[in-house]
Amino acid sequence: MNGQSKSVGGYSTVPVDWDVVPLAKVAFFQEGPGLRKWQWTDSGMKVINVTNILGDGQIDTANTRRFISMEEFTKTYSHFSVDDGDIVIASSGNTYGKTGRISAKDLPLMMNTSVIRFHSGNAQLLSDDFLYAFLRSEFFRNQVESFVTGSAQPNFGPSHLKQMVMPLPPLPVQQRIAGILSAYDELIENNQRRIRILEDMARSLYREWFVHFRYPGHESVPLVDSPLGQIPQGWEVRKLGDIAEDMRRSIPKGQL
Repeated sequence: MNGQSKSVGGYSTVPVDWDVVPLAKVAFFQEGPGLRKWQWTDSGMKVINVTNILGDGQIDTANTRRFISMEEFTKTYSHFSVDDGDIVIASSGNTYGKTGRISAKDLPLMMNTSVIRFHSGNAQLLSDDFLYAFLRSEFFRNQVESFVTGSAQPNFGPSHLKQMVMPLPPLPVQQRIAGILSAYDELIENNQRRIRILEDMARSLYREWFVHFRYPGHESVPLVDSPLGQIPQGWEVRKLGDIAEDMRRSIPKGQL
């Protein structure tokens, strides 16, 4: 790369020596079918929808219970199954554009409407990891915003994706870029995991000390009656307004 860049359709800039190609030329994408409520069952083939794609890129298939029968899946919808490594994007609703990556632990799955899956159409031209990075980029997001339709229920679909473009550097460059971004993703995920652990520890400590009153030295302090039930001797029940000052101020309009 020579350090120079070029503008691409007003969406973004890329190094001048990178190719820019139609997305449909190098990537496979497919939207899920429009399933109806009467098709839902309590077991069978799990159906992924926008709720399962979390804001941080994770996939949570346990937060919904939507299935269709295996018989119906096999007969009619088997070509909508999701594969390990597929990238999925929410294409409808207020959280359109949320992007996640499917792993083996999430399977078996099939798509529902408002979810589009992607993978490379040719591994010799396009790395799946680079495609994942692109689909989370400002370049892609700007294109989505230019095509999205609907105000109450914004959405975009395959017809719009067929009009989009993506940068296509040489495969070794794609792999280096994806490797760097993957390392950052892993670091962020590890930090988020540590934060969740610390939050759980803080909640547990609060319950122990201020709900169950099992704080250090509690064994030597008897419990006494209070308007809230039994509390440690020496503790008081007071109104919050008596011990804390209510401070309010407006935010200047220009700071919103």
